[in-house]
Amino acid sequence: MNQRKNGLTKTHGANHLHCQPACKPQPHRPGVMQPKLALPSQQKPQPVAPQVYRPQPVPKVLQTKTAGGQPPSHAAPSPRLPVAPSRLTIQPKMSSSVRGVIQRNCGTPGCNDPNCHDPNNHGHTRVHNLRGRDVYAGNVTAADIGTGTGTNQGTRNYVNSATTPYPQEIRIEYNSGVTGNFSSFPNQPLAPGQRADAGHIFGRQFGGYGNQNASVFPQHPQTNRGNSYQGQPTRDLWRAHEDAIRAQAQSGNPTDVSVALYSTPRAIVRRCPSCNRDTLTSAATCPECGAFFP
Repeated sequence: MNQRKNGLTKTHGANHLHCQPACKPQPHRPGVMQPKLALPSQQKPQPVAPQVYRPQPVPKVLQTKTAGGQPPSHAAPSPRLPVAPSRLTIQPKMSSSVRGVIQRNCGTPGCNDPNCHDPNNHGHTRVHNLRGRDVYAGNVTAADIGTGTGTNQGTRNYVNSATTPYPQEIRIEYNSGVTGNFSSFPNQPLAPGQRADAGHIFGRQFGGYGNQNASVFPQHPQTNRGNSYQGQPTRDLWRAHEDAIRAQAQSGNPTDVSVALYSTPRAIVRRCPSCNRDTLTSAATCPECGAFFP
């Protein structure tokens, strides 16, 4: 009994001692399957439900360019996402004065410069055609006095060209807020072989240009120069209005001026100074008594 116990005890002790190195990795023995140890990195992943796809808005990416045309470099560039082409179109800046305005030539008769877009280049603030007449409008101030120019051979040839219309009637109107007046009178027809004068649309004495085709018109010489026509003075009325406009502007009263050139004579009501009758006429003489209309 004691021997068995001792033998068991020894055997148990031997097994116990033999078990100690069993915890260490054993060398590979051919033909013997080695148990696999489960490591945390070798554990099978648990199945995960796939994420639900939701369309995401395309981010707007502002691309900048350097002076050399290449994008700026970064130490750690992030991966680029595909960017849809932007629908935003950058328009060039326009000054507020021209935004939404179509440029065109100034429209002044006689101006053939395609780069001229302003009637002010010819001394007028506005020029327009209205029911068979060309209307020239402007404002005369003291600064305009003495700035006019005389005619030249170019403007004299222009008014006598076959393509330049000869106005049949002229109307001048002005108003300074202090005084104003208007007159309409025919532009007498030229005699055979007679040449027209290059008449200033705005008088030279208050800034009218005589050296520009767009600032003159074919005018009967007797009216322009102050000579008589059919034995009657013709300068007084035209020059009297020009003198009044200059006097008002020179005294510090800016004066609005309008000159209309009619392609055909218009019938107007006139009162004859001789017979004192109102008559509808475009002639230079009274149809009732034959007196001259000033």
